[in-house]
Amino acid sequence: MAILEKAPKTGQNLPQEKSGGGRHQMSLRLPASRWQDALPLGNGLHAAMVYGGITHEAILLNHTRLWWGSTVKPLIDLSKYLPKLRQMLADGRYWEAEHYFPDLLKKAGQASIIDSFRPGPDIVVDMPTRGAFSNYERRLDFASGVASVAWSEGPVDFVRDVFVSQTDDIVVLNIRASEAGSIRASLSLAPHDMFDRFTFMGHNADVNVQFKASVDGEWLKLSAQRPDGKMFGAMARVSTQGGQWQARDGRIEIQDADEVLLVARMFVDGESERQMAKLKEDLAAIPADYEALLLQHATKHREKFGRLDLDLHAASHQDAVNEQIMLDSYNGDVPTALIEKLFDLGRYMLIASSHPDGFPSNIQGIWNGDHEPPWFSPLFTNENLEMTYWASLPGNMRETVLPVFNLYLSRMDEYRENAQNYFGCRGILIPIYQSPYGGLKWDTQPHIVYCTCSSGWIAQIFFDYWLFTGDRAFLAEKAVPFMKEAALFYEDFLIEGKDGYYIFSPSVSPENCPNGDFEGGGKISVSLNATIDFAVLKELLTNLCDAYQELGIDSDEVPRWKAMLAKIPPYVINEDGALSEWMYPDFKDNYKHRHESHLYPFFPGIEITEETDPVMYEACHAAVEKRMTVGLGDQSGWSYTHMSNVQARLGKGDRALEALELMSRTCLGNNFLAYHNDWRRQGLSVNWLYSAKGAAYQADANFGWTAAVLEMLAYSRPGMIKLLPGLPSKWRTGRVDGLLCRGQIELGIAWDQNEGRIEAKILSAKDQAITVKLPGAIKSLDASEGQASVTVSPFGPAYRQLTLKAGEPVSFIAILEKE
Repeated sequence: MAILEKAPKTGQNLPQEKSGGGRHQMSLRLPASRWQDALPLGNGLHAAMVYGGITHEAILLNHTRLWWGSTVKPLIDLSKYLPKLRQMLADGRYWEAEHYFPDLLKKAGQASIIDSFRPGPDIVVDMPTRGAFSNYERRLDFASGVASVAWSEGPVDFVRDVFVSQTDDIVVLNIRASEAGSIRASLSLAPHDMFDRFTFMGHNADVNVQFKASVDGEWLKLSAQRPDGKMFGAMARVSTQGGQWQARDGRIEIQDADEVLLVARMFVDGESERQMAKLKEDLAAIPADYEALLLQHATKHREKFGRLDLDLHAASHQDAVNEQIMLDSYNGDVPTALIEKLFDLGRYMLIASSHPDGFPSNIQGIWNGDHEPPWFSPLFTNENLEMTYWASLPGNMRETVLPVFNLYLSRMDEYRENAQNYFGCRGILIPIYQSPYGGLKWDTQPHIVYCTCSSGWIAQIFFDYWLFTGDRAFLAEKAVPFMKEAALFYEDFLIEGKDGYYIFSPSVSPENCPNGDFEGGGKISVSLNATIDFAVLKELLTNLCDAYQELGIDSDEVPRWKAMLAKIPPYVINEDGALSEWMYPDFKDNYKHRHESHLYPFFPGIEITEETDPVMYEACHAAVEKRMTVGLGDQSGWSYTHMSNVQARLGKGDRALEALELMSRTCLGNNFLAYHNDWRRQGLSVNWLYSAKGAAYQADANFGWTAAVLEMLAYSRPGMIKLLPGLPSKWRTGRVDGLLCRGQIELGIAWDQNEGRIEAKILSAKDQAITVKLPGAIKSLDASEGQASVTVSPFGPAYRQLTLKAGEPVSFIAILEKE
């Protein structure tokens, strides 16, 4: 029996999981040597990374609000130069236009640096050993939010548990042994390895942080002064059962204890002594009772994590350690257990990194051990932040998306300043690259300078929240005001061409460079009429019209928005039969790229469907296949998961699974954290290293993985749900419970592909009629629970129409025709 199965005080009084074994957890046989290989913990405010060393353990602390280092300057007025820029674009002088605004910014000294997300201190545990260890394991339990490290020294078993409390907002460390009086340890708070200077993207990281560590009885303290003079720090209280302890040289040294408990909390701003006094008062009120602290935390965490449960009936590797799973995946045999564990990990990480009272999960979630993290660990809104939250609503974690709304609504004045100074427009212009502490559009790179899609893309999240939850107050008080500001920008920005259609000038398809017979073909990012720009505009205006109808608002704005919709040019299908990335004849598709922004109206949007536009639907299929063939080596971790989402929505389950398998073989670490690119240099994605430290850890791919699996299991738009639309052939049997759909619907599905049998349970929060599509022609469909009107749909033999009553669950069993 493994140590962690027989160790005391692992939460035996907690609510039990739905099934045992290795589900909802991962374990490793090796400790971490870098913070990126540690086990992530968090409650959305505080976070920790557990390395798992025996004699020397480091637990890295992070806090959602610990950012600093910006040198952002006031914006200059570029709007007066917009007519000249547009003339360059109209004349085909694209190379000149590419550099026009960026050069103006540079000449004005506009180049700036945003705040960086910074690491906090380490909790350091030193434990001398009595001999060689055996039975080593470190484990992360997704369902309880507890990381454990266990090993044996002769007849004595040791266990260290760490969690970040969902209820008390503290970091908790518990050390125990199987024999009384066996624990010898030294505990301290220390600066994280922040003095490892390096150069990132031309910027010299100069830490210049002054630390002071001290001990006062059972209290450990660490305060730090930032370069800007502000303070941050942490305090911890140590208590023991049995044995003796003493404070010495900034440490608490413990001898012959039965058990050790440490509770810690950070502060991120303010005067140090005052903050320390407040921390001491708060921590003194925390009971020195590990069982009670664990029960309170894990009960709340389990409630969040347990709302949705996926079981793919993995036949192997369910109890395997990560190292073995990764070795088998690396050589082409990707086990279903890996898919399931990564699905759980993505949900776990979103719960752990996104709290209503914190900031949105950044490009590294809430975990960082580098003083100058990749890209400064920002909020990227040309895909990355949006991907982070694709799983929040269908994954039954609605509260995790609330910090997105809170942040973007809080910085509206800066977004208005961007719109006015860059393009002379009313409304808002969200930069694609910012920290939570600044909303100005500062970067001088052309693909960032000219990009305008972020406000509309964020607006999609606002409207989706309404579609999933039915929260009318949110729609009226938050979604509509935000969406109106985004639309106001377009009203001023768009120009009308001779044919009566709008021209989007300047325009960018995020980070891609169009091919073409002009100077800079394949090298410049500025363009006209990028498909994503019109797709975002169309979605935004359509959603605003729908919102006004829902709220019963009679306004002359709706006719104006509908008139704007009529001026959006139709999408273009290129000579390869693929949806074109640009809707302007000079710009040709460049398939060798990781972004798939032109697919926006199909995914993550819901405009293009196989039912309403089968021709464009097939063009979307052709477009993503180009990325998986011509552009395969130009992908990254997150773009593989984007591919998987698109293929799932297309109903190509095996291709969707293939994209995840490729990602697992090239952009995944042994602790299942994702990387931006192929850190082993094995040819399956881009080979870009952000520093001598290697490839960049990037959490959005973990979140995107979860979203992709959800897309395989269900698709929803108002009035329609598709059951198992992208189910891979490898997943012969399985079930999912607690999945949410647009239209305020909760869904459970069980399937058996061998028998062509699907069982479904649908619970609607409102009276409504919906169309349900199954993954094949229906032989029979019998309701086993609830009263629902079931009729044949005109869409075809795989569709049925259901009339649902609010609060009355409907269950049915469907048998599909054999192909």
